[in-house]
Amino acid sequence: MKLHRTEQKPLVVTQSTLRWNATNEMLISASSSANNLVDIGIEIHAFYPSFLVFRQTLQGKVAGSLNRVKFFVPGGTERSDSYRLVVRAQNDSELFEEIIPGAPDLRNIYLQTDKTVYKPTDNVKVRALPLTTNGKLYVGSVDFALLNPDGFELIHKTRSNSKNRFLAVEFQLPDRLVFGEWKIVARPDRHKPHTYSITFQVQKYELSQFRVHTLAKETDDIDLYEIDVLARHTNGRQISGQITIWCDCNANSSKSVIPSDSGKSFLCLLKSSKVSFFNFKASKYGAFKSS
Repeated sequence: MKLHRTEQKPLVVTQSTLRWNATNEMLISASSSANNLVDIGIEIHAFYPSFLVFRQTLQGKVAGSLNRVKFFVPGGTERSDSYRLVVRAQNDSELFEEIIPGAPDLRNIYLQTDKTVYKPTDNVKVRALPLTTNGKLYVGSVDFALLNPDGFELIHKTRSNSKNRFLAVEFQLPDRLVFGEWKIVARPDRHKPHTYSITFQVQKYELSQFRVHTLAKETDDIDLYEIDVLARHTNGRQISGQITIWCDCNANSSKSVIPSDSGKSFLCLLKSSKVSFFNFKASKYGAFKSS
């Protein structure tokens, strides 16, 4: 909010911008002698396209009292980059005049990436949730830009929210790049005063193709252990394939092998165990039988 006051002019408190396609408001008070009843005239004009946005006369208002005025500013093709506000108060020697910029009705753009660290040629997947000042989904277009650590804009994309859900956009990182902190910038219709961003790291790294977790549990049989094996890709997806477990029953014996399909588990002797949906069991002589 901005406060404007000069002697013999009305006191006017306005928003810093007039939001398009939204209800705006201001506070007005006449500077005439207190307790006098005065009329206050208000006009708002758009510059381009040129037209009258709002006109109202407040009649019989007590001088010195605050009056709240609400008005709607259209968007779309009727929106203007700036507006001229004129307030005239009865018995005030001068009128109030101010140029106020127009802006999208946007409170925030919440941004989320699928990872925090990427490597060259990776796809950076971004989700965005733009909200208006009253908490509703912003339905205008949003511009996204990929910036390198030097602040140079490499890729620019625009998305429109017409399906009442998150906006989704992807950026592919180049093969040759500068390592460090990169940034995704989002702004409504390239409106620079309303810019939101999220950062992520770009590094050179290698991940294993999958991760294997093994857990051994004791059972009621002192010669029997239960082993759970969970194998997944690094992104959390389950692996489809086979695993093999080497069972070392004692230090002097040769190793036996237990092949298993993905997702199955087995019961084996001490130090040679795995649990299965089919519940295969290994005897001391190395034979297997279903239980």
